Amino acid sequence: MSPAESVRRLTSLGVLVAILAALPVDAQGVTPLPLAGAEDATGEGLAFVELTADAPAPFVRQEVLLHLRVGLARELVDGQLLQLFRRALDVPIQVQAPWERGLADARFDAVPGAESGGPVIALGTQPLAVQSAWDVERDGRAYRVLEIEERCLFSAAGAAVLPAPLVRFAYATRFEDGLIDGRRPLDRRDVLVRGQPLAIEVRPLPEEGRPPGFTGAVGSFTVAARAEPPALALGESLRLTLEIRGDGDLEGFAAPRPELPGFHVEGVLDRHGAGERTITWDVAPTDAGAHAVPPLELATFDPSPPAGYRVLRTQPIPIEVLPPAGPPAGPPAARGVRDAAPARRLAPLAVAVPLLALLLLALVLVLRRRRRARTAPAAAADLVRTAAARFRVRLDEPGADPAAALVAFLAALLGCPEPAVVAPDLERRLAARGMPPELAARAAAALEHLHGARFGGSAGDPAAAERARGLVDELERAS
Repeated sequence: MSPAESVRRLTSLGVLVAILAALPVDAQGVTPLPLAGAEDATGEGLAFVELTADAPAPFVRQEVLLHLRVGLARELVDGQLLQLFRRALDVPIQVQAPWERGLADARFDAVPGAESGGPVIALGTQPLAVQSAWDVERDGRAYRVLEIEERCLFSAAGAAVLPAPLVRFAYATRFEDGLIDGRRPLDRRDVLVRGQPLAIEVRPLPEEGRPPGFTGAVGSFTVAARAEPPALALGESLRLTLEIRGDGDLEGFAAPRPELPGFHVEGVLDRHGAGERTITWDVAPTDAGAHAVPPLELATFDPSPPAGYRVLRTQPIPIEVLPPAGPPAGPPAARGVRDAAPARRLAPLAVAVPLLALLLLALVLVLRRRRRARTAPAAAADLVRTAAARFRVRLDEPGADPAAALVAFLAALLGCPEPAVVAPDLERRLAARGMPPELAARAAAALEHLHGARFGGSAGDPAAAERARGLVDELERAS
């Protein structure tokens, strides 16, 4: 190679490096590529891309598994594909899933790749290991098929169309080995291949057979309960835990409100994990003796055949409530006259000292309560104003859920966790908070209506959202 040719190649390499350095990349080293620079090779047999769903007519909030399959001609996989990104991928293709950003009433979650380490491709701008790969023959041509899976659920009933998937790649059939830049393609070609859109008809949850306690749990679930400790003294509390496991949207429904005669519910903790949800209540028995925590219930809609509503129940849990610990009752033992006389002389002083201490404590508590009373209303009003402002912001967001926004506001108004808002005694608690009875009744009815619309397929009613806005304005003024 002549010196002039070497200089020319070094200059070309420097320009290429400068261009690559100027390209935007994310933390994974995968750069989004414009589709305008690629030829449409859909009908040439180089590749195919298909999108299918395991439930083409799901119910509202039913989890659906999407299968995105890309088939590449074997000659491409065996050495003709060119790397597209700074990070070298096992199979250098870029798959586009345009439905992930185009549907407001749907949620999509990529399923993790195979544990054994499947081939890595680019899904959008992120590297992803495929779930499975296999070889197939179509029309006399061999293909390598790569499959990606996504979970999705739809929050509103009606027809949904997922746009056609795309796969982008570059390839060459002739190469030469350069001294500096190694194997170099001589006939590089950038192409894209289009699939077909996927139509899905989302069905609303049926009204017939809907249990009164249904809060939107859609899926195939199991429930179990436990209470700790199994024995306690009256005045103490126990932890009652409900464990929900299964396939479905474990986060998309309000926690059930347990009916526990003989117990007082003091607080709730709601935790979410992979494939499970754990709800724990602090409950206190109201009297001593042998008790049993009654079965806990969870109303669900199970979409698996035959689809329908189910009420899941746990087993009763026996517990023992002991009398409160205290000094033994009864008259003191008889004592001699000489022992009794000093006791009578010390009795007035022994009584006066505790009484004086109690009076001082009562005075301190009264002063503290008065000081808190002067500052509490202003602080509470500030919290309510802040919650109302957040409600209005959430309601103005695209695809806003009026039910969730109203629950968040009422939780701030009542000073309780959000899962505790949706309960049969909401009207009573609002009235106890100082709301006018008529306004408390309308607020409870509005939330019940919004939850019914949310899980019945009509959550996007603009009139209902505006009614919720007016209701929050009234509650803010009344507080």
